[in-house]
Amino acid sequence: MHNRRFKERRAFNYTTQFPLILGNGRLIRADRRKPQDRRLSNAKLKWQHALPKVEAKRLLLIYHDAIRELNGNSSSLIVGRSHECDLLIPDRYVSSIHARFEYINGEFVLMDLSLNGTFVQSDKEGNFHILGDKIYLWGSGLISFGRPIKSNGEDLIRYFCQ
Repeated sequence: MHNRRFKERRAFNYTTQFPLILGNGRLIRADRRKPQDRRLSNAKLKWQHALPKVEAKRLLLIYHDAIRELNGNSSSLIVGRSHECDLLIPDRYVSSIHARFEYINGEFVLMDLSLNGTFVQSDKEGNFHILGDKIYLWGSGLISFGRPIKSNGEDLIRYFCQ
């Protein structure tokens, strides 16, 4: 019995047609699900291996008029579209819980928890796109959630590690 039901389900090959209107009236234009490896690695990015460990005392995040500070006494700071986040960014490309900033062993770490990824532009090292991974922050630069920095005009976060 179970085997026949399984075969019947497999024979019914249905794909969702887009655009799709959900029950709450929300319009979905395309399938945004992407199979990806969501495991966080403990490895630094290639350019970060050669740099000496620089212990920073605090991380300042500036978004419009909001200023958030993370230091050795703080546990973490969560950024996203949800009202439960420490820093709220109301942009449609930002996930409800998009990223987490942490202070680990004297270094500030940005962990991406989203489907669209996070774009980081370091003033000294260049541009990086992380997706389900983490990056160590120092110096200063820009962070964009969900969109490249060049196409994201107003929802950029300026960061300073001191």
